[in-house]
Amino acid sequence: MGSRPATQLGARTAFAGPGSSVRRLLGRHWKASMALRDRFSKKLTCPQCGNTGFAEASEIDDAKRKHPGFSVDHLPRGFFVQRASNHQETCMIKCECGRKFPFRSVAEAAAQRD
Repeated sequence: MGSRPATQLGARTAFAGPGSSVRRLLGRHWKASMALRDRFSKKLTCPQCGNTGFAEASEIDDAKRKHPGFSVDHLPRGFFVQRASNHQETCMIKCECGRKFPFRSVAEAAAQRD
């Protein structure tokens, strides 16, 4: 069993070798280790120069998590991630003109909750 990768969970060890099923061996713990990601697009517009484009982003789809694991997967030409964050409201985007703005404003987030 030396060269096969192993997954350790508590007292159980599951070997992902030929003929074995990690999912069957881990049972109820399998879903705890798998996280679904919610993927979405957002139109970005620079308030200074008017540069626009659609960004692709994702976050973990679990409302109970303290940190949703927000990630910008693709940005349009002319936009860059200035400061990465686990939350959309604190992730800062920078336009090629130098203007910085949040990926999603706090006002946008509040409007969506209503």
